[in-house]
Amino acid sequence: MNERAIPVIAETEFRSTATGHQFIGYAALFDSPSEPFAGDVVETVASGAFRRSLATATRKTFVVDHDDSRLMASTTGNSPLRLTEDSRGLLNEAELPDTSYGRDLRELHDRGELSGMSFEFAKTKNGLEYSPDGKRRRL
Repeated sequence: MNERAIPVIAETEFRSTATGHQFIGYAALFDSPSEPFAGDVVETVASGAFRRSLATATRKTFVVDHDDSRLMASTTGNSPLRLTEDSRGLLNEAELPDTSYGRDLRELHDRGELSGMSFEFAKTKNGLEYSPDGKRRRL
């Protein structure tokens, strides 16, 4: 069963390109506490958390609101999604489609309405650490 990480607020930007619009933003920031969820649990992501996943050829997607029908880009598409782990977190770069939800995303960004990005993940054997009181979770 997949879990969803709590959204992080990080800078995102859209750039006009010769072929359309490019999105750049962080889906996760390392060691940055999330807003509390499920009562008052706070989540952080450890540096290196994405290394193994990024090394696999498994298709990864950039979708709106975790809805696969609102696909923005994928790592196997014609305008590929580029995911890299840098010193700050998981960086997402994609050429956006000229679709209604692509235009909506740009408009919401321009109005300052986006609340952040998150990612979906499958737990690994030792992939989640909880504090003794259960109030902090580290991926």
